[in-house]
Amino acid sequence: MNDALYVGRSTTFNRVSIDMTTVGVGTWTLIWEYWNGSSWGTLTEISDDHDAGATSFTAGIGAFKTGELQTFAFVQPSDWATNTVNSQGPFFYVRARVSAFTSVTTQPLATKISCNMDFGLALDTSDSAQGDDYVPEYLSNHSTSRTNMVADLLGFTLLGMVARKNGLNLIYIDNAQGGNDFLYTSVAHNHYTSERSQGLIIPNKVIVVDVDPAVGTVTIEGSDEDTTSSAELGVIPVVLVVPGIVDGTAATLQAARAIKRALRDIQQGTVHAPMNCGQEIWDLVQVTDQRTGLSFTGRAVTILRTYIPASNVYNIYVQLGGAAAISTADYPTRIDLMNESERAATRAEMDARAALGFPPLTRRRIDQIVDERLAAMGLGFPEDEGIDLPPNANLTGQRAAVQLFRDIRTQAGEEGNFLSVSDAASEFITGLTEAMAALSANDNGASLAALNVRTGRAAALRRDRLNRQFEFEG
Repeated sequence: MNDALYVGRSTTFNRVSIDMTTVGVGTWTLIWEYWNGSSWGTLTEISDDHDAGATSFTAGIGAFKTGELQTFAFVQPSDWATNTVNSQGPFFYVRARVSAFTSVTTQPLATKISCNMDFGLALDTSDSAQGDDYVPEYLSNHSTSRTNMVADLLGFTLLGMVARKNGLNLIYIDNAQGGNDFLYTSVAHNHYTSERSQGLIIPNKVIVVDVDPAVGTVTIEGSDEDTTSSAELGVIPVVLVVPGIVDGTAATLQAARAIKRALRDIQQGTVHAPMNCGQEIWDLVQVTDQRTGLSFTGRAVTILRTYIPASNVYNIYVQLGGAAAISTADYPTRIDLMNESERAATRAEMDARAALGFPPLTRRRIDQIVDERLAAMGLGFPEDEGIDLPPNANLTGQRAAVQLFRDIRTQAGEEGNFLSVSDAASEFITGLTEAMAALSANDNGASLAALNVRTGRAAALRRDRLNRQFEFEG
């Protein structure tokens, strides 16, 4: 009883972050207190709209019974005073004191405690459908940011990231959610303007395989399709290579999750309204037009809060879903479209550069490498490279194809994969080689056919990379 953990700093603070690696097991109660100059008073925890029904800090990690990195946010006391504890100080202290004790089975262990907001990732939900049960094979390079790595890994799940009072949290985004988190109506919360649209996803069919079809034999395959989109636009597939996928059931599950991630973005629109302090990213928002009575619902993906000093007005702008009429799925393709030999070559080169003290390659250097390799293959622009072609050669078509190839190689370079020739780039090289052979034989038809056959997958790869989006409110 009354044993206490003291945390102090020379200046005041309003956060305590605890990385609890071994949670305590037993029966006890902790109370968090501060020194007011003459006695210890109880701290008041900061709560928000999303704490409803959740375990409070003082009952969870604040009692050392919940794991992972979390932050205790408290109201900074107005009468907080410095104190000296065990000859340490004077500091502004808070303490966690044992106010009741029955038994202990496992002693809690924290590896780090700090007097600030320590941004980690905490999983807030435990739904069986949220997709955190799959452990992918994921390899990155030295130029990949932590944000991009997190975005890639979330692409295998149905989780979304939100910024809350205790740091970054992952929550299950359920497409079948019943009820809305917020309403913008004349009764619940008026709004100035709103726009809406209904989208369709592209690609609308996802095929998950265990091996790149261009380099090996596929033994495991699974797929899922959004029939609403394919009925309107036809089937537009994308192939995802997921090394280590165990069976067809797991492949189908990954394909279904990719489709669900895209579908949550099809209800699109914007809302301009008076300030709504409780609005959060990924909230399901319903907006009702007061004049027509029509309603639409979408997920909040961007939130902008503004203040106009001249009129002392606070406003909020909420973007729902994607910004375009047709939203593109943000499938995780950074590593999965490369086979193991390509990844090994890329890793070895990036490791060698890092060992020599060289930074990641710049876009300018990548462009130079691309142009040099194209020239060596005889695949540059005809007028630039001095390539002799027959008078009826389709220079416009070849120029467009070469430019698209350059764009793809540059995009791959930005991802750190410029040294290896991906499956899509291989298709391009083969197609251009066949096309030039056909042009040399004065066969424009065969040339165009070769380009059409070979460029589909490469164009799909570039479109998929360019439309990758990762947004959260921070």
